[in-house]
Amino acid sequence: MSLLEAKSGRAELLRVIRDRFAYVHAFPELYRASTRFHSELSTIYLIDTIVTTNWDDYFETECGALPFVTAEDFAFWSVQGRKVFKLHGSVNSYGSIVATRVDYADSYKRLEGGLIGANLKMMLATKTIIYAGFSFNDDDLLRIHKFLSSEMRGRTPTPGSVQRGLFRSIPMQPTSLLRSSDGLSQSIECWRTSDFPACAISWRK
Repeated sequence: MSLLEAKSGRAELLRVIRDRFAYVHAFPELYRASTRFHSELSTIYLIDTIVTTNWDDYFETECGALPFVTAEDFAFWSVQGRKVFKLHGSVNSYGSIVATRVDYADSYKRLEGGLIGANLKMMLATKTIIYAGFSFNDDDLLRIHKFLSSEMRGRTPTPGSVQRGLFRSIPMQPTSLLRSSDGLSQSIECWRTSDFPACAISWRK
């Protein structure tokens, strides 16, 4: 993305991103495949908060979530219903999109000291977290986890113990890892029948 912006400019980069989502919307089968996870997640009423680095608006359209993209959006925090924190911006707000190395650096500064970052840290510290489609290679989340751990002195709530080796550098342990469509369906059914409040974090770019 950084190379494309350097070569053709920001406007061209945003056009490419826009066209990518327009292509998905143009084909119903492709759209259904792209939103399958979101449609399933929408049936789990206990998940009231979603965090994503994706630019698409599928959590808004399929889960009815109110998007929080900038600090100004917190004026609507008292509105009831699901909320989705869009850490890397939204296709519906081109100025908010985080796509290049410079964007990532600016994004982390905002997360470290801004309102959205403060709320994310609170969620990570107090809620049961469900991770979907995330390989634990996203710098934003890893840095936030490390920062959170230093503030809490490592006393982060952990629901289970699976494959500890993957998570030596961050203060959390997952309850399950999704590796197939069957695993996704089974895990969603498990979440649906649970009685704990949860926050879903999706990193699926």
